[in-house]
Amino acid sequence: DRKVIEDLITAHQQEPHHRALQKELAENITTTVHGQEGIQKAERATKLLFGKSERSDLDVFTAQELSQIFDGMPQFELAEDILENGLSMDEMLSGVTAICESKSDARRALKENSIQVNKKRISLDYVCTKKDIMSNGIILIQRGKKKYFLVTVVKKPE
Repeated sequence: DRKVIEDLITAHQQEPHHRALQKELAENITTTVHGQEGIQKAERATKLLFGKSERSDLDVFTAQELSQIFDGMPQFELAEDILENGLSMDEMLSGVTAICESKSDARRALKENSIQVNKKRISLDYVCTKKDIMSNGIILIQRGKKKYFLVTVVKKPE
């Protein structure tokens, strides 16, 4: 209604950095097109990409939903048995995936604390194991603030 719109305009004029108008418009359009469940998924995805999130925030998404959220970003497949005895992060970053150009590049990134596994910052001596596989079969690796990589763990056929 008109009063709500006027209040939003006033709020925007007082604090434009809060983007009240844009948020309201985005929420209305998303709810109209995708329903209430769609807006909740969009809010979780936004928190995942731009807010502070944890592994538990990742576990609520299916592998397909994560793949859609990170569409256009590098994705890799990894056989589950490779993680059986653990995999050093420099090998994970430069050997099994192409996240880093070389082992020395991987070690440098790890020393700089710029690598996260499932939203948890890791150190140089971290070993990736099956415990890093989320319930959706994904390991999310982040380098820096904006570079995400999905590693889909594939079970060996029996």
